Amino acid sequence: MPYVGNSPAANFASVTKDAFSGDGSTTAFTLSKAATTNGVAVFVENVRQEPTTAYAVSGTTLTFTAAPVSASGNNIYVLHHNAPASTATHPAAQALEATSGTFSAGVSGTTGTFTSDVSIDGGSFVFNESSADKDFRVESNGESHMLFVDGGNDAVILGHSAKVDGINDDNEGVKGSGGHLQLHGATPCIDVFSYSTTNGTHGGINFMKSRNNTVGSNTVITTGDVIGSIAFGGFDGADYASIMGKIDFQAGGSGMAENDTAGEMVFYTTPDGSGGSGSNERMRIESDGTVRITSQDLKVGQGSTADAKVQFDANSDWTIGIDASDGGYLKVSNGEEVHSAPKMVFKGGGLIEHLASRNGNLNYFQNSHSSDPYGLSIAFDQASPDNNTNYFLRMSDGTQARATIWSDGDVATSDAGTLSSDEKLKNTITDATDKWDDVKKLKVRNFYWNEDYHPKKKDKKMIGFIAQEFETVFPGLVKGYKDTIDKEVEDENGFKSIEAVETGTTTKHIKEGKLIPILTKALQEAMTRIETLEAKVKTLEEA
Repeated sequence: MPYVGNSPAANFASVTKDAFSGDGSTTAFTLSKAATTNGVAVFVENVRQEPTTAYAVSGTTLTFTAAPVSASGNNIYVLHHNAPASTATHPAAQALEATSGTFSAGVSGTTGTFTSDVSIDGGSFVFNESSADKDFRVESNGESHMLFVDGGNDAVILGHSAKVDGINDDNEGVKGSGGHLQLHGATPCIDVFSYSTTNGTHGGINFMKSRNNTVGSNTVITTGDVIGSIAFGGFDGADYASIMGKIDFQAGGSGMAENDTAGEMVFYTTPDGSGGSGSNERMRIESDGTVRITSQDLKVGQGSTADAKVQFDANSDWTIGIDASDGGYLKVSNGEEVHSAPKMVFKGGGLIEHLASRNGNLNYFQNSHSSDPYGLSIAFDQASPDNNTNYFLRMSDGTQARATIWSDGDVATSDAGTLSSDEKLKNTITDATDKWDDVKKLKVRNFYWNEDYHPKKKDKKMIGFIAQEFETVFPGLVKGYKDTIDKEVEDENGFKSIEAVETGTTTKHIKEGKLIPILTKALQEAMTRIETLEAKVKTLEEA
């Protein structure tokens, strides 16, 4: 007769079957899966056997009371009628729906396993709607707790089977007793990848804060509110509760306003021997860009002293610091602590004491320019007085000034000076040629200085040589120098400096010091002639 309703679907359920061949002596057989005595139907020679009377099942072992008779083929059959179906298709492929209430489905036994893909198309999928203390676990190929939701401790954990208590939040303002999200492993890491051709589109971690206790409600923050923290802690033998350091980002400025929320970063570390008392602020980057170091030295490299200082390089070879033990002066040192053997001292009123030494020299300046180096330039913002009271450069010892270059250009020395004239320094020594005629050619001139060169000497008659005229007689004693002016220049980074810029003109100078031996030779010639004339005069007088 025809079916009433939908016809039964083929393969709605598939029952597991085991088959064995009796030998007349064997009573125990191994099943393909664990079962119970009443969970299987056993047939011998097509006759169903009585459970517990004719056989018993324990796990995967089927044991007969009497050995089944011998057969040339399988004559023992076992049907696992209480086992889960290996394949099942709902009749007529109809949808399984629940229009209201709660749909529940379970798997018989203590555990169940899906051996194929499960798809959920549309709608939401909620675990633990009743808020029971239930966990959720996802296992990866190599990790038993790749994803673990600890229901009782309100935590999502990656790589571990339990939530671990973390930093104590009582004294540091960070989440204590373990965070809501934990990563565990030898090298746990978070990677954020962004794929975009748009500038400014990127991955990120955002910290947000509202001064409202209700989720989703917004109240303006105030100055000093910490927006987010990154904290660091290590196991100290007891727990992870003591913080090692942290970075806070907090509201700064004078107050919060719409689209005007200034911020600053605060860096903390925990000192050695603190006993878990908490971390201290070490550095702060304020909203205006000011970097503030609190209570400790700013060190680039290593070193230790009671004085605050800045150190450069790992060997502490260069130090800049305030010497608390010596008047609070700013000192620059090389190879020593700030308060010991300072190399440069900055005192009140702009006074600089430079105590450096290199190769026995008080100062050593080196221009490393490869082709066109310049020496030291001393320049003033205003025109220097044209006198012999102010000076550009002075060299003195504990007794007196030894040499001075005055602001009017005059050079004064306590001695005429000496040149190295030792015989051992020279070779091919011969008498100089006569200089009488050459010296006679020199033109000694009177002149007045141009006002723009010597404004206070423009009316004073001077005596001297003209370089261009002098050059026709002694060209080797005249040197031309390119004229330059000091000009302020600015590089690509905005740094300003003074640079000598050529004007395109040349000024000639006479090496007048070299003229002394020439004049001496000419004078000797004149003395010889005078002595000869004196002898002749004497002879004539005697005659």
